[in-house]
Amino acid sequence: MKENEPRPAPSERSNDPDRVENSTEGVTRGEPATQAQPVARGGPASKAEAATKAGPTASDVMPKTEMFVVGIGASAGGLDAMQEIMRQFRPSSAAVAVIVVQHLEAHRKSELVTVLERVAAMPVQWAENGMAIEPGHVYVAPPKTCVRVSEGVLLLQPADERAGTEISFLFRALADDARERAVGVILSGNSADGSAGLQAIHRAGGLVLAQDPATAAFPVMPQSAIDAGCVDRVLSPTRIARELEKLTSESAEIWRRIATPVPGGASGTEQEQLATIFRLLATRRGVDFSEYKQSTIRRRLVRRMALAKIRELADYVRLLQRSRDEVDQLYESMLINVTEFFRDPESFEFLRREVLPGILRAHEDGSPIRVWVPGCSTGEETYSLGIIIRELLEETGRIVPVQIFSTDIGDAAIRTARAGLYSVADVANVSPERLGRFFFRTEHGYSVQKPIRDMCVFARQNVLKDSPFSRVDLISCRNLMIYLSPRLQRKLMPMFHYALVPDGYLFLGNSESVGGHVDLFRLIDRRFRVYSRRSVSRRANLEFMRAHLPVPESPPPANATSLMPDDLKEPSDIIREADRVVLSRHGPIGALVNDDLDILQFRGDVSPYLAPVPGRASLNLMKMAREGLLPELEAAVREAREQNVRVQRTGVAVSQGDVLRSVDIDVTPIASVRTKERFFLILFSPAAKPAAPAEEAGTTRVVATPQVEQLRRELQATRSYLQSTIEKHETTNQELRAANEEIQSSNEELQSTNEELETAKEELQSTNEELTTVNEELHSRQLEMMQLNNDLQNLINSVHLPIVILGQDLRIRRFTPMAQKILNVIPTDVGRPFSDINTRLNLPNLPELIAEVFESLTINEVEVQDVRDRWYSMRLRPYKTAENKIEGVVLTLIDIDEMKRAMAALEAARNLAQAVLDTTREAFAVLTPDFRIQNANEAFYRLFEIPKERAQEQALFDVLKLSDKTQGLRQALEGILPTHMSLTEHKVRIDLPSVGASTLVINVRQIASGVRTYPLVLLSVRLV
Repeated sequence: MKENEPRPAPSERSNDPDRVENSTEGVTRGEPATQAQPVARGGPASKAEAATKAGPTASDVMPKTEMFVVGIGASAGGLDAMQEIMRQFRPSSAAVAVIVVQHLEAHRKSELVTVLERVAAMPVQWAENGMAIEPGHVYVAPPKTCVRVSEGVLLLQPADERAGTEISFLFRALADDARERAVGVILSGNSADGSAGLQAIHRAGGLVLAQDPATAAFPVMPQSAIDAGCVDRVLSPTRIARELEKLTSESAEIWRRIATPVPGGASGTEQEQLATIFRLLATRRGVDFSEYKQSTIRRRLVRRMALAKIRELADYVRLLQRSRDEVDQLYESMLINVTEFFRDPESFEFLRREVLPGILRAHEDGSPIRVWVPGCSTGEETYSLGIIIRELLEETGRIVPVQIFSTDIGDAAIRTARAGLYSVADVANVSPERLGRFFFRTEHGYSVQKPIRDMCVFARQNVLKDSPFSRVDLISCRNLMIYLSPRLQRKLMPMFHYALVPDGYLFLGNSESVGGHVDLFRLIDRRFRVYSRRSVSRRANLEFMRAHLPVPESPPPANATSLMPDDLKEPSDIIREADRVVLSRHGPIGALVNDDLDILQFRGDVSPYLAPVPGRASLNLMKMAREGLLPELEAAVREAREQNVRVQRTGVAVSQGDVLRSVDIDVTPIASVRTKERFFLILFSPAAKPAAPAEEAGTTRVVATPQVEQLRRELQATRSYLQSTIEKHETTNQELRAANEEIQSSNEELQSTNEELETAKEELQSTNEELTTVNEELHSRQLEMMQLNNDLQNLINSVHLPIVILGQDLRIRRFTPMAQKILNVIPTDVGRPFSDINTRLNLPNLPELIAEVFESLTINEVEVQDVRDRWYSMRLRPYKTAENKIEGVVLTLIDIDEMKRAMAALEAARNLAQAVLDTTREAFAVLTPDFRIQNANEAFYRLFEIPKERAQEQALFDVLKLSDKTQGLRQALEGILPTHMSLTEHKVRIDLPSVGASTLVINVRQIASGVRTYPLVLLSVRLV
């Protein structure tokens, strides 16, 4: 870490996989957990408990560079898969530890350790707080407990109120701690837990395996991880065990030979192979990775080689040379998409509270707010900035255009960002209130609403090679520079300085700083890494611009004299050097300093008053003040800063070696018109001394002799001649000086014109880059719109239903081909009111029906007829936009004429049958399979003297009230349905209310029906 780079506090450290440091968030090794934990097997004297009490030593913890940590997550139906993996998994020589997390009920005793012990080849035990991870062991997380891994030690904490997040919690911890040696395995489950954590492992360079959904009892959890795009292998439990053995052993060997740094640097052969890989990537994808951090590059190479089952780097180079697909996959693997919504929420709150209000005040004229997000990845950070800006605009009631330019070199990431579609796990950090305001639910997750998406422009850009944007108010570049070499980091800072407006802001990640460019940026907040652009006297030295500057064909002659130092390269430096020469000869002596008292410019020869001190070089005014000058100078500057007035000090004694001078100090504060910075002009001048009285020569008068008079006259003549010569010389000197000034003025004008042209060129480059970005975004959206339009047109043409889409003003917006035939509409009717169309339908109350749809937001369905008396079912459905707004109605017609006519025919047949039954004198009844009366004629009701309404749906045997002697009738009737037999002329003795003991003749037939799923029974009864 650089000396001037602030070290983050433990709670502020990045969870990025490439951070060297990892935070334990205040939990000390060996610290007891806040809840009672299950006792490890072996009793209180076990090694695990001893480690819990005393804390592990360095020798007890396996070095991270020598051990893989496999996290297995499962939920409903995952026990069988875990048993199969433990049964088949036989670790090789590579050091491997396994941590198991399953969704379990806290109040129910779990036997998971006992179950896994029976089949596992490794010792299985409950995980405990402070326990050191040992290779060749399986650790099972207690129910409702979140497990964190920090420097090879297990740290346990109770699960929070959000149930079902323990698996993702473990996977994120493994990504932070084990990084490329983390392996995530997701098994059967009925929730989405684990997907977000597996994405973290994938970004960290680890390996991700998922159970094949076809083999899972509940496929939701592995399918969710597969849909997230972070799974490397989809396998059955048996193949997962075998893959773990291969990956851990082969990756360990590859890592020892390739990824582990070699003392003195890599060998020449390896350097050539790496150079070949970089050249293939640059040729194929246009990005040079040679100056990216080599540790990151090596981890990604190990990951791809392990997945490709290749052990030698030379073999992998040959694979890249013959497989473009592998080059593309390696390229995507090199791009580390570490981002999420509102990452480090306190940082975004600081921006919203302290930074954005100032930017908003600077745009009171209505000019657009411009934000640049280089390395935007999949767009979560971009949309987060858009959301907080939108919230601030809504709170203040301001209407200001906002442009957020987001760039990245990953094509897949840009496509994801443009789509604005994210899974449920992706939006886990978004508050429910923001989720409801700025997102809408989709089938697979959430989509960013259109007002936020309209703010954001996404495009592919190589920030190290392409021109930067200009006139930007805020640059958010978080966790990009940590993957770059120091030279590339030094190249980025001047670009950011050039892109920002005066007093613009730079927002960096927790592990980043401006490094040695403290002269370009002023620290606003150390904790949140927010900087402000400084106004500097020198131009930003941008490499992408300097490459286009003309280079002289030959050096100047050896005898040529120049006042410009050798290290001055740009026209503005020449102008400043000319100013320095003039001021050093004719101006007051002094220095211009900024608010931190760092000297920006020397004016004249300040060596009598200021001088460098031994040690580290510094241009601070107070460090360079000579002996005796510092107290008065510091007091004067302090008074000028506090009161913002000019301050003078006279007669200050300054020591320079053996020489003692008296000097006057003048401190003048200067306010910058364009920025909020203050500057001070410090001037030094010799103190005014009173003239000493002239000494008397004496009172004796000297008598002049002729020789003296002669000498006096010659002296006078010589003086006159000398005065004339001096005047002629001064006149000539003035003429030469005037000519020199004219030449210098012309040179300054030419240099100024050249600088203006160069500035205009830079602005044109930035504008061109901006136009290219916008054009790429518009082109992408146009292609999407064309594809959607083609899909919609084909869908409309293939739908054989009359459909008409009406706007809120009930004007026709679109219709299907079938609507032309049924509703009598033609293509030129688009835009006309629907009421003007003669639809051939009887729709007198259509406006009222549509109004009901708008009010109730539900489907309204009615039956209508056309002029030919043909029946249709008309459905009116609200037209909803992607933001769930109602902007019209969809009218659909379904032809139900045949169904209506068939129903009418059935109704007529039923009425006819009922009439026949009612007119016959014999009693008839229709029975269900359980012999309940479904229908009967009047003769039946009269015979048994029962009300019609009471007999409906009553059991026949309850109505007849048969005696025990006539149970044969019940048996005979119950035997009809299963045997399909009829009953003919069956006589039954029964007591009737009006007649008394009587004999009934009963006939029974089944009624076959092709519609009903059960047959009916027709019963006829005759009194004899």
